[in-house]
Amino acid sequence: MTNRTSGPDLKIIQRATIFSLALLLAAAPSLRAQSPISAPLPSQIATSTHVFLSYAAGTNAATADQLYSGVYLGLQTWGKYQLVATPAEADLIFEIQYPHLLSNCSVSQGTGGCLESYSLNIQILDRATHTVLWTVSEPNKGGRNKTNQDKSTAAMIAATIADLKAIASPNATSIPTPPAPATGKSRMSQENQ
Repeated sequence: MTNRTSGPDLKIIQRATIFSLALLLAAAPSLRAQSPISAPLPSQIATSTHVFLSYAAGTNAATADQLYSGVYLGLQTWGKYQLVATPAEADLIFEIQYPHLLSNCSVSQGTGGCLESYSLNIQILDRATHTVLWTVSEPNKGGRNKTNQDKSTAAMIAATIADLKAIASPNATSIPTPPAPATGKSRMSQENQ
């Protein structure tokens, strides 16, 4: 003889099942939303007050002047750090780098080219130990004509200063989202933007 549950017992079981499922569903987003453990950023970036700005690598003198002047002005306007004239006066050294990268070079029967990309990198060094504490990097998404290059360079400098602000915040305990990798464009196929 089979014993079927019915009436009040069935309603209690159904309510208990629905309540259990509701609890499980309510807890599921919080289980998925747990963030990974974040590492603290080097404290010197937030606590230092004096910075020496240097230019380490780049393409040409005009670009070097534009980048150095733009980063200098951005740091000065921000006001977090006092820019100093010599490394000996600094807590940190911000070393500007603007490497020209070529990749995917392909030449066949005298035609072809390379993908090229640039990015503004600032290495943050502890002046006393010469240890690299952090590097921020922003790709240059500029076009070929002078107007678009100037706009792109200004946007790249502004994004780099924003990255520095994010990591220099006293509350910065996690790594900011890195920028998307620079997309190279062929010299031969790049259109004016």
